[in-house]
Amino acid sequence: MIGGDAAIAHLQQLGVTAVCLLPVHRHLDEQRLVAMGLSNYWGYNTIGFFCPDPALASGQEGVSARDEFRAMVARLHAAGIEVILDVVYNHT
Repeated sequence: MIGGDAAIAHLQQLGVTAVCLLPVHRHLDEQRLVAMGLSNYWGYNTIGFFCPDPALASGQEGVSARDEFRAMVARLHAAGIEVILDVVYNHT
């Protein structure tokens, strides 16, 4: 997580106790959006609820999106910050 220590320190300084993330799982972009050169950045066309989207990972040092996400959650939890995931099952 690039800049993770500073980001976590900032959240703590603000008194944040939980973060809610928009869908972070693997999803598809609608053909209409792709044809217009756009993407579904909200992530609501899920194809894998348990697969973090690689586009959201840094990809540094060959770390998988899964491992990077798990490390982020572990670091946030260690700092006393809960992680809430937005998952919309009816958009599959």
